[in-house]
Amino acid sequence: DPVDPRWVNSGPWDCFDLLAERNRLYVTLGNDMLILNISDPTHITEFGRIAGVSGYSVFTEQGYAYLGSSDFIVVDVSDSTHPFELGRYNTDGMLSDPFVFRHHTYAYVASRLTGLFVFDIHDMATPMPIEPSHTTIRSWGSNGPIPALRWN
Repeated sequence: DPVDPRWVNSGPWDCFDLLAERNRLYVTLGNDMLILNISDPTHITEFGRIAGVSGYSVFTEQGYAYLGSSDFIVVDVSDSTHPFELGRYNTDGMLSDPFVFRHHTYAYVASRLTGLFVFDIHDMATPMPIEPSHTTIRSWGSNGPIPALRWN
């Protein structure tokens, strides 16, 4: 009830980002990404986990999770109990506090310090940046405006 919110559950997780999709909650942690079953909010259980893959931002669509960390990472989450890393692009640490969004066969990653990166994800196993790899657009969050991406 939005008028009378209640605390129903919590977990032992220190999360960077989360995204709910149907009965799943995708949670990025310091070193892992969790997929939680939230069909019953009073009894949250773990569907699956992928160790060594995390991000500061997560976006999911059509069985894939896109993570922005110091790298851009694509995770196959079509089987929630066995997620696996499908592709990665090493940005040499260029991403800072990233925000990830996908549209068609492109992933957009806004980085607080280095601007907007656009990745061609037609082949998700080998995401490739579109040149130029970043622009002067910045996603400053609480320190300033976040760019809005719009399509007609």
